[in-house]
Amino acid sequence: IFYLTYTPVITPTGDVSRPPGSFSFAGMVFDLSAFVNDTDLGHHEFPQPLTLVISYDPALLGDRSEQLLTPYYWNGTAWAKDGLSITHIDTTAHRITFQVWHLSEFALFAKPPQNIPSYLFLPVVTNRSDPAAVLEAAEGAVPDATESAPRPEVEAPVDEPALEEAANPVPESVET
Repeated sequence: IFYLTYTPVITPTGDVSRPPGSFSFAGMVFDLSAFVNDTDLGHHEFPQPLTLVISYDPALLGDRSEQLLTPYYWNGTAWAKDGLSITHIDTTAHRITFQVWHLSEFALFAKPPQNIPSYLFLPVVTNRSDPAAVLEAAEGAVPDATESAPRPEVEAPVDEPALEEAANPVPESVET
């Protein structure tokens, strides 16, 4: 009979006070082991990745973000994540789903939330060449197009009869 065991770790083998990169310890260490007929397979490697769903306590995260929660395993000298891939983090049910190729001692690490302000940048399009008009538009003022719109430097001649004919077309006579 093949089975896996999940064991919470009280005293981690790996040093959680030296987290990887800019991560910090998220308060959870556990060991995953594989057994066949009650014989521990050690740090067994699977031919295909194994998908795990692990529940976590959000109260242990402190100021760290659930969306940035990342599992690492202890490789004997450091926390590593090669061979691990996160497939889903359910922040409502507080579960992280990830795939592993081998079993080991794992810990969850996270980062503080990335509080990046949301800004919407839109281009200001104006037909004015006056820099003050751009400033007015950027501040939300509605420019008065009749008052300060640039005038053409050269006026084009207007053919008055052609304009009148275009406005009031006369139907051509049809012979019967």
